[in-house]
Amino acid sequence: MKESAMAEIYLEDEVLPKDTAKLFDMRGKLRYRESNRCDLMLVLRDNTKLAGYVELRLISDSDSSSTLFALYVHNEYRNRGIGNLLVLHALRVFLNTGESTMSVSYTADSLPLYNKFGFYPPYKEKDELADWFKMDDDQRLAQLKDEPSDYLILDLKVRSCRDIFDGNFRKFQSKSITFELSENLKADLHMNVLAKETAYLTSNTMLLVQSGLGILNTAASQDAKKRKITQDLPEFSSVAKFNIRN
Repeated sequence: MKESAMAEIYLEDEVLPKDTAKLFDMRGKLRYRESNRCDLMLVLRDNTKLAGYVELRLISDSDSSSTLFALYVHNEYRNRGIGNLLVLHALRVFLNTGESTMSVSYTADSLPLYNKFGFYPPYKEKDELADWFKMDDDQRLAQLKDEPSDYLILDLKVRSCRDIFDGNFRKFQSKSITFELSENLKADLHMNVLAKETAYLTSNTMLLVQSGLGILNTAASQDAKKRKITQDLPEFSSVAKFNIRN
């Protein structure tokens, strides 16, 4: 049985970043076979409302690292654990790839969350990290605010970083809000999206799987300061869509 709903989101930027717009157009999942890269968007909705989304770029390349970016939670849904939920599932997909390093560009609002997952500033040398992670979350956060950087790093090969990551990952899982996973996301959470066996499904820059994911169109905005994006969400069987239970 199909479910129809209209989701909408307001973005402060007048123009969407090029890669984000492409990800919208390609229904939330792009597999770049030749560069061994996969871009994903996880979308969270509450019935007819879009509550938030997160993007991640997964790369298997010794010269590059995967990236987590564009975490967005609508004002109406903030302070309810939705940012935690989105990042948690993005990191689950990342862990399945077997990669160990990830970077993230952060905002003042998202900094506490990334700090708890073990992301640390790039100016920290490897031999400093053991002492860095001996500090508690609040102490590390205070230093991150006092000495900001352009981005943060997660390196799961560093034992002290991995310990913080594992501890808070389990904690967030146990406290996660009640939600329902789409069928395709259930599958994605148990597969390596960078594995060679997934590449045959696509040509370069093509959709990895054909799904029912309702993706937002970049509709023209009536307000020069904001862009309104709307799209009919055809059915509850998408690659990356949650539905919050009341």
